[in-house]
Amino acid sequence: MIDIDDFKQYNDQFGHLEGDRILKDIGVKIKASIRETDFGARYGGEEFVIVLPGTDQGVALKVSERIKEAVRDCVPGNRGHETTNGLTVSIGIATFPSDGDSPKALIEAADRALYSAKGKGKDRICVGN
Repeated sequence: MIDIDDFKQYNDQFGHLEGDRILKDIGVKIKASIRETDFGARYGGEEFVIVLPGTDQGVALKVSERIKEAVRDCVPGNRGHETTNGLTVSIGIATFPSDGDSPKALIEAADRALYSAKGKGKDRICVGN
C-alpha cells in the first residue's frame, strides 16, 4: 500500500487540477515499476495498492524502493513551480500468508505497515508484522 506524503499540502499549494495531474503521473511511474503480471490501482484519495503475485518480501522491498525513487522524480519544480522538493511516499508491505491469509487481512496488514511508515517520519517503507 502506498500513500503520497503531505498530499493535502500539495493540493493546497498548487491546486486540485495539479494534484490530479500528479496522481496520474505517479500512476504511470508505478505502472512502469512493476511487471505486466502485477496489478496496481488507485485505492482511494492519494493511496495506491499493488499486488505482486508470487513475490516474497525481499522482492516487494526492491519494487517498493524503485517506486519510491521514481515518485521523487515527480518534482513540482520541473513544471514551473517554486518548490524544488520532490514528492515522497510512504509504503506498507504485507505478504501472503505470513501477514494475512485473506485479501482483507493482507490489506489490513499493509495498512498497518503504511501507518507505521507514516509514524516513523514518512518517506519510508515498513513491512508487516
